Amino acid sequence: MQQRNKKNKPKNRRYFNHIESRAIKEQLKIFQENPNKTEYRNFSLGFYSIDFQENRVYQTEDPDNLEELYELEEVLSKKRDFRCDNSRNAANIAEPLKVGNKG
Repeated sequence: MQQRNKKNKPKNRRYFNHIESRAIKEQLKIFQENPNKTEYRNFSLGFYSIDFQENRVYQTEDPDNLEELYELEEVLSKKRDFRCDNSRNAANIAEPLKVGNKG
């Protein structure tokens, strides 16, 4: 989710953890299957609530608080796999000496 400032520019982002993201994704899927039912429009995560129809995240207790108003968007995080193979960084600088360097 992305917070907007007065000029409607991205101010900062707030990310949900993995468990909350899975719950949001499942609830969004239910809302997309039944868009006419109002009970699936809002989803509460405790401190924050999500309005799927307007794609916004807001404080549950104070929905008019513009400081805590975010735009809902899906962002994929790509973590690089751990490399245990260091062959890319190893340089074979001594190999010509094995063949027979006459210099």
